[in-house]
Amino acid sequence: MKCFSRAENFLQTKQTTRLQRGKYRSKSALLLLTLFVSIIFGCAAGAPPLLIKMHNPETDQTLTCNASDRMGRTDPTVLASAVESCAQQLETRGFVREK
Repeated sequence: MKCFSRAENFLQTKQTTRLQRGKYRSKSALLLLTLFVSIIFGCAAGAPPLLIKMHNPETDQTLTCNASDRMGRTDPTVLASAVESCAQQLETRGFVREK
């Protein structure tokens, strides 16, 4: 039968707690690093445009390619792809993108 004195029990508890803190510190540091890197790369990439203004210099006509979802259920990359497709079709007809 093992009996621990109060001092041994206290030291054992303190050592276990210290090991658990070390685990949580390393996990939280990794989580913070991952979050920081995600924010940096997310901001650097920029969102694709959901509106592109097009101008035809020959006819002086201006058109706008845009896409939106009022319900907010469509993936923004799908909407941006539709806008880009519209702009490319207009470019084949002599339109240029406005800045």
